[in-house]
Amino acid sequence: MKRKIGIRAAALLLLLALLCSFAGCSLLGGEGDGAEEAEKKDDRSVPVYDNVFVAELGKKYQRMLNVKEPKIAVIGGSSVAFGLDSDLLSRMTGMAVVNFGLYATLGSKVMLDLSEEGLMRGDIAVFAPELDAQALSLYFGARSAWQAIDAYPPLYEAIAKRNGGDLAEAYDAYLADRAEYLEDGKPDPAGVYNAKNFNREGDVVYSRDYNTMALGYDPNTIFTIAPEIVSEDFIAYFNTYCANMADKGVTVYFSFCPINSLALAEGTDAEAIAAMENFFKENLACRVISSLDDYLMDWGYFYDTNLHLNSSGVPVRTAKLAEDIMAAEGRKVTLSVELPAPSGFEGSTPVVDQNEKYADCFLYRTEYLPSGEVAGLTIIGTTDKGKACRDDDITLPSACDGVPIIRIGEGALEGLPNLKFLRLEANIRYMDDGAFRGCANLREVYLNFGPEHCVVTTPDQDNPTGLMTDAPEGMLFFCPEEYKGDYQNDYTWGHYYRYFG
Repeated sequence: MKRKIGIRAAALLLLLALLCSFAGCSLLGGEGDGAEEAEKKDDRSVPVYDNVFVAELGKKYQRMLNVKEPKIAVIGGSSVAFGLDSDLLSRMTGMAVVNFGLYATLGSKVMLDLSEEGLMRGDIAVFAPELDAQALSLYFGARSAWQAIDAYPPLYEAIAKRNGGDLAEAYDAYLADRAEYLEDGKPDPAGVYNAKNFNREGDVVYSRDYNTMALGYDPNTIFTIAPEIVSEDFIAYFNTYCANMADKGVTVYFSFCPINSLALAEGTDAEAIAAMENFFKENLACRVISSLDDYLMDWGYFYDTNLHLNSSGVPVRTAKLAEDIMAAEGRKVTLSVELPAPSGFEGSTPVVDQNEKYADCFLYRTEYLPSGEVAGLTIIGTTDKGKACRDDDITLPSACDGVPIIRIGEGALEGLPNLKFLRLEANIRYMDDGAFRGCANLREVYLNFGPEHCVVTTPDQDNPTGLMTDAPEGMLFFCPEEYKGDYQNDYTWGHYYRYFG
């Protein structure tokens, strides 16, 4: 209820400004204030973000509105975008399908909000959010929403109905981001995170044949399976959504997102999994149609995160969801399919140049593949020799006794007293949050590889600084010129681009 009148006024003014900017006029006038010149430099009728991953939101919204036949809408984050074969689900259920999952940084709330208008009597809405605190809260990612609006302006009115104040607060930041892109060139991400990689139904169709994570999972994104991750206000909001949908004749079901079984927090057992499932059954105003156990999937079914399925995992998850929906409807699936086996690794152990200078300056932990083979080493601290090292320019070793060094742990470098310039090669596959903690003199980190080689976390409301947690003030990343655009547009690294020199 905060600032209700102010928010409505701000939202109305913002909508008028947005509509005028797309029509080529300006509400920022004022002789001598530079507004007209700014408008000329930034013609907001020309989209800047139409190639980025989140630009797909406009097309998903259009499809939700335009499919008038009875449909199944699967709602969530990127685990839905990466985890559904809509054509297969349609053939197994006999209904049209809308893949309405995109990006957890938008928040679950806005996806539920946007789905309401297009759902109608006879439709089925399956909510399958990521099982983390951000997705199960009322968080709203306004800066990401602005990028989607930039690519498809009619989204503004739909999103602003319930999120106008947050959009208004993020508007200046969006314009600043946009201005930087206008100067450097509009983003056109390489690889899977480009808007061109969606099909008509909203599925990611980029070919992804293997698990690309060096350990088979991302150790920086671990899932705590406990009711405490769910906020009470989100439960209330979702239950109101269920009631609104019931009034429209829409059936709402709850299912689970696919989770890499290697990425569960230590101590997660059958009792904890059952307790989480029961929590949803007892607190949600809709039927929970799935068993969480069924969606804790083999690591070989995942691609580049613990939530994103590869091409083998998609039909497995889709078929299971189809079975759950049809069982809830009291019907049998209309198609049986042969499901693929987990596909395994692609290049799990990096090729290194055997640079072992400074190797004896560090302490290590051995990391293992799911098969039990050694995957590589994690730097966890410094030895006495490291603490005595006075070099200020260090290339991190690629190996120690022939075993590749693949990860920098939290605070692992803080014992190097004079470190100012750090150079990293492509053997580094993971950097933990707080990797640069305690490096008081560190000024420049050189990444001699593209962003696809190294996994870092996506900042969220509970972890706002992510990789840069406790990093020294003023520290900057540098990379070869040919990789700058890739880092700027990367799904995860893009959050840290403001730290690039």
